Amino acid sequence: MKKVVTMVGTSIFDNYRREVDDQNFKYDTEELKEKSAEEYKEDDVRIRRIKSRLEKWISQFTESDKEELSAEIKSLVKLKEKFKEDFEVYLLCSDTVTGRLAAEVIRDVLQYMEIFKDSEIKKPDCIKNLQVQDNEKFKVGMNNLIHKFYDEIATSGWGDNVIINITGGYKATIPYLTILGQVNRSPIFYIFEDTDALIEIPYLPLDIKWDLFEKYESLFLEFNEEDIIEREEELPYNVKKELEGLIEVAGKIVRLNSFGVIFWEKYREKYFFYYASEEAQREIEKQPNIKRILQTKFWDKQKRKEKEKLKNGHYVYDDGDNSYRIFYIEKDGRIYIYKTFENHDRYEQYLEKVKGETIKFEDIRANSKLWKVIKER
Repeated sequence: MKKVVTMVGTSIFDNYRREVDDQNFKYDTEELKEKSAEEYKEDDVRIRRIKSRLEKWISQFTESDKEELSAEIKSLVKLKEKFKEDFEVYLLCSDTVTGRLAAEVIRDVLQYMEIFKDSEIKKPDCIKNLQVQDNEKFKVGMNNLIHKFYDEIATSGWGDNVIINITGGYKATIPYLTILGQVNRSPIFYIFEDTDALIEIPYLPLDIKWDLFEKYESLFLEFNEEDIIEREEELPYNVKKELEGLIEVAGKIVRLNSFGVIFWEKYREKYFFYYASEEAQREIEKQPNIKRILQTKFWDKQKRKEKEKLKNGHYVYDDGDNSYRIFYIEKDGRIYIYKTFENHDRYEQYLEKVKGETIKFEDIRANSKLWKVIKER
């Protein structure tokens, strides 16, 4: 089942207004135009009124004509006809009441179309801060949109598994989504609403300086969930120059821009990063089974949590019916590994030794360095 990510705009409202002379509908949608998605419930009466009008209008269309309701529906129908397989459809909308409302109406239509009967139409997802009234918020929203792909949608792989449909939504997102698709070799499609031509954006080989990310791994790993570093010291001029186009610097604040997020997340997909003392790392290098676990299981948060156990005040990765154990601390999005075992007796001895001891995280952090292994999926 292919994942089809479709940006959602408000073309369905425009099409309704072109066909129906409804001044009340126009007034209601204009009143909602600049409100954020979190204000959705505050306008429940107006929203229900808009939905009622749209549902009545939509009910007049036959199955074959429903693709003309909006650019998003039309493009999805054309994609379904092209690929001839079931879809997992993600409807991503702006952080606006009208964006969410349009996405909900479109989902209701898709769910009852015969062509999508065996497809899964996901609940619409509004991307926080993705709006065009405030440029600074838009930058944050664009980063949130990119993280949505890496963290939730493309977790089982990119390529042909993920189709990016850029027909709907803000035109300002198109260059970023195009680069995102190009970097991850995922097909990108666009359709002009007044034609039936489904256009695929051709793949172009990009010359990406991946060595920059290797050179500045430690710096990139400092960025928090908001893609920000608050640094007391000014970044050296040569660093800012080398990373120009990937970061934005404003005083003490350093932010990854959207292209920086795209490329850094792609680079990071390949590696599992962790922190350990040189002594702990030497032990890992002598333990082939521990190293294999780091590469194949431990890097995956879900798998790691499934095998996590609290032993004498220590969090331990217990690999199961064997003697492989990893002692670690997860803090601020970082993994600190401080002890590993392949011998069960030594593991039991250590566990008894540290019984009742308080973990001194500051000492572990102070003695740790950054290491990485290549992920194996």
